[in-house]
Amino acid sequence: MTSRVSYFKMTVNEMKRRSWYGAAAFLGFFCAFPLMTMLRFQSVGDIARNVQDVAERENAIIAMKQDFLSYVGGGDVVLMFLIPFIALLGAWSGLSWLHSKKKMDLMGSLPVRREKLFITESLATLLLAMIPYVCNLILALLVAGAKGIFTGRAAAISLAGLGIHLVYFMVFYFCGTLAMILTGKILTGILGTGVFLVIVPLICGVVETYASTFWKAYTSANGAFWRPLAIWMSPAGNLVKMTQTMELYWDKGSIIASFPWMTLAAAVLMAMVFAGFSFWLLKIRRAESAEKAMAFSKTEGVIKSILLYPLILGGGLFFLFLGSANGTEQKFWLWFGIVFTALLGSILIEIIYYFDKKKIFDHKLWTGISMGAAVLTAAVFVFDLLGYDHWLPKEDQVERAVICSDSLWWTYPDGSRTTEEYLETNMESIQGKAILELAREGVENLDRTEWDDSSYSSVDVYFRMKNGKIKERSYMVSDKTLRETERQLYQEQAYKQAVLPVLLLEAEDIHVEEIRRFEEYLSLDFLSTKEKTEFVKLYQEDLKALDYDEIYADNSSFMVLYDEAYHYTENYPLNENFEKSTAYLKSKGLDAVSPLDADKVRSIRLVDNRTVGETEPEIEEDVAETVEGKTMQDPELIRKALENPEDLVYTGCSYENKTDMEKLCTDLLVDITYEMENGDLISSSWAYVDGKIPQAIEEFLKK
Repeated sequence: MTSRVSYFKMTVNEMKRRSWYGAAAFLGFFCAFPLMTMLRFQSVGDIARNVQDVAERENAIIAMKQDFLSYVGGGDVVLMFLIPFIALLGAWSGLSWLHSKKKMDLMGSLPVRREKLFITESLATLLLAMIPYVCNLILALLVAGAKGIFTGRAAAISLAGLGIHLVYFMVFYFCGTLAMILTGKILTGILGTGVFLVIVPLICGVVETYASTFWKAYTSANGAFWRPLAIWMSPAGNLVKMTQTMELYWDKGSIIASFPWMTLAAAVLMAMVFAGFSFWLLKIRRAESAEKAMAFSKTEGVIKSILLYPLILGGGLFFLFLGSANGTEQKFWLWFGIVFTALLGSILIEIIYYFDKKKIFDHKLWTGISMGAAVLTAAVFVFDLLGYDHWLPKEDQVERAVICSDSLWWTYPDGSRTTEEYLETNMESIQGKAILELAREGVENLDRTEWDDSSYSSVDVYFRMKNGKIKERSYMVSDKTLRETERQLYQEQAYKQAVLPVLLLEAEDIHVEEIRRFEEYLSLDFLSTKEKTEFVKLYQEDLKALDYDEIYADNSSFMVLYDEAYHYTENYPLNENFEKSTAYLKSKGLDAVSPLDADKVRSIRLVDNRTVGETEPEIEEDVAETVEGKTMQDPELIRKALENPEDLVYTGCSYENKTDMEKLCTDLLVDITYEMENGDLISSSWAYVDGKIPQAIEEFLKK
């Protein structure tokens, strides 16, 4: 006989019984919403008092309002942790009676089906959590109104945030209930919840570590085929992805065009799967399962195998890295670690299951399955059974190709992605016909143990095959080859926009405050906001029209650009080839690209390593000398040393400026101290073009 008591009355009674949970949820959401709003956001009045410039004040207020939208719209990190905690606390406390024999006997004596108890428990938990959420959200909106940052859009977006957090509350709640139903002890229930939350990201992370350790041509982008698993099959990974996306989605300047429906749909599907299994397993769960580690004996081996697989792989890596601490990689320790961790992990899991030394070797079949899978996985990477490293496509198999060198891994101005990500997702518009030769050199370099004096760079290569698949590899190639390949790629505007993302934004959304000229920083504060915007427009026009060599001319100055949300994009070059933008600055009284002025140079310190090991000539006493070299201080000698500025290259930004270091005499170190506009002295590093060292320098060094 079952009870006819309504769900409503049972839910109300359950809410009364667990009022402590509602109080805890209210406290948590109070700290996360109204209190955090008071602490985190300035009022419009405070901004008006602290920021004098009208344009900057307006931008600061807009940025504050945009930040508040992300905060209430599902993009806040604090709530990313708080929602799962409150949901799991509700699951653990609400179903704790399943882990007590006395409480199970009591519940079994009630004329109420378990399914009905479960539904009322879930409804009570949901209401006890969401009512405090809504109340404190309203308080946060009121605080925002008092600070002057509340808008009608914020109210609408807060409802969207409520919906998003409601979905994730259900995901984590039913994840917790499933773990509690599968187990018979509170401790194993909590541990089981952790397994459900992180097991997929853990497996993906361990497998990716094997790939990056043993595959020489592996690039982080290769994880694309298993990383989605951490989003679609892991509550934790899915929530992190959604939070990161929503933080940018509500921003005015975001280039994210659509709402992440697929991510949210995956969360809804996970909630339904967890809820369905919870409901079904609760119906068939035996009462005597309470106070046992696992409620279902048939699941013990399966869960053990799933747990052991990443543990065994991780143990192999641990011993490999430990055994390689002396600088030599010894794969023996990898296999030792796999076997050792398999045995130790198996015993520990059995101890958790039974606490019986007679059963520490139970479930041998599942242990063997885990160990076999781990050994096979390790062998795939260690011995490159898939031929990953030396794979090269045939020219007629490639539809498009593109590269991303390590000098291009910049964050986009709106903070949404990196250059690497943009290149990969926009390959439809990029041809890259010259890349196969670069890839061939990269494959040849994989097996090199000795390197010549040439400079080398890491470069990621992306191939879009004619069958629609994307293949990625990472290689070390000579800077000469890389520069030649990039020189050809820069002829394609699509590639140029990808690696110079300032071309993708409106000039009004880009800010520049200073220009780095050698080691001196030239402020642009004397320009108004309107004038800075005009300068950026002209810079974009110049940048679009110039080719590779013109953009990265020797001795370029550099700018730091950012958008209204202060997402930085560093090291945009500026030189005499940027005719419109440099002319505009000169019309405003700033010359940011002229050669080094010899009249402002106070000394040149020279360290000549070309004669290392030879007998040093006798040095005259009247020559100023340092421990590391000689210092030239005579103004006339300095003028002679600098009379051909095109032969002297600034090396302080050689990486950013893609300087051809092979053409320079880097064995002769040149350190120049010069006087800045404010009278201070500053030093910078230089090098002469090989074969172009002035006679005055050579004669000075011979003294």
